[in-house]
Amino acid sequence: MVGMWLNGRALRLLVMGVLLLSGVGGWVSALSAAEPSGSSGKKLVFTERTQFGLPSEATDDLFLESPSDLMMDKQGRLYVLDRGAKTVFVWDADGRYRTNLGREGQGPGEFTFKSSRCMLSYDGETLFVVDSDAGKIHHFVDLEYQQTRKKPTRFHMLLYLRHLKNGNIFLINQNYRNKVPYSQLLLTDGDFKIIKELDHFEDKTFSRNENGGWDFHAYAPRPLVYAAYGLDYFLLSDNRGETVDVYDLDGNLKRKINVALSRPLLTQADKDALREQVRWAKPPHRVFFPDYGERFTSFLPLAGEQLFIYSKDFGNGTLTGKILDWQGRNLGPGTLVLGVEGRVDVFPAGVVTILADEEGNYAVKAHQATLR
Repeated sequence: MVGMWLNGRALRLLVMGVLLLSGVGGWVSALSAAEPSGSSGKKLVFTERTQFGLPSEATDDLFLESPSDLMMDKQGRLYVLDRGAKTVFVWDADGRYRTNLGREGQGPGEFTFKSSRCMLSYDGETLFVVDSDAGKIHHFVDLEYQQTRKKPTRFHMLLYLRHLKNGNIFLINQNYRNKVPYSQLLLTDGDFKIIKELDHFEDKTFSRNENGGWDFHAYAPRPLVYAAYGLDYFLLSDNRGETVDVYDLDGNLKRKINVALSRPLLTQADKDALREQVRWAKPPHRVFFPDYGERFTSFLPLAGEQLFIYSKDFGNGTLTGKILDWQGRNLGPGTLVLGVEGRVDVFPAGVVTILADEEGNYAVKAHQATLR
């Protein structure tokens, strides 16, 4: 295995996983599963495949600070968008560090990355670096900068963007211009002409209060999505929904997968754990909780038309849920150990992780996932 531990002195995001577009795959840490009644009793097993590393002569400007998105191309090259370092790091398929794309600035091929609203997409040839706050989409082909295009004016803020293999684009446009902000889940053509609106979410997570602060509404409805170049489908749901909906690449609903998970009653421990995640919410800011939490946090697509549906425990950083096939049959439960700061972003066929050791150093690794 190629690679080395990355010094993580400035790294604020402890764990990040992304399901990849190639055969390099898997997930992070360990998943345990007890055999359930009425199911096959299968469980996920994750095996390390490759470790990605920086050269030994790397200086501080090469260390990861705040990785926000990952992508893999057809050659197996891994791209990590680092919001803190204002660049995109690149490794080859063997885990060797190659280069980084772009730098901080306002010019062509330069990034601002002012918030988490920055992302990568890939269409089989071009890597797209989306800098939503700057309203720009930068194009790179074979590690070379090509051009920068402005975000279409019909969109306010791009929260999610993925190119599909038929040339269409799936995106989430967040609009703050209305009194009640909302998110549109849209299918567009390659020139961003809207083909259809798939869903529409009023964003009630944040609202201004009478004291001049922000009210944070925990577990407000939010979209959950999964799309990637190379697949024949994409998935839509929400954190309170009862199904995961499968769409073809033209935006036609093909199947509803019944999740069959209840919304749990929120305990005081649940609320205290979440408050630790929003320590900024001191007067004049406030936090409000519903009686019940999310039905599930998100889902991890698996090979063979299967899903790992999970909820996150903010207290101990675990993902707990069950494995379903597309017919909604229960294949077994599972618990994925991530760490308190972990998050999951999904692509098909495997996972790359950025994982901290006990001394605060960080490694980038790829894993193979199998269902046994």
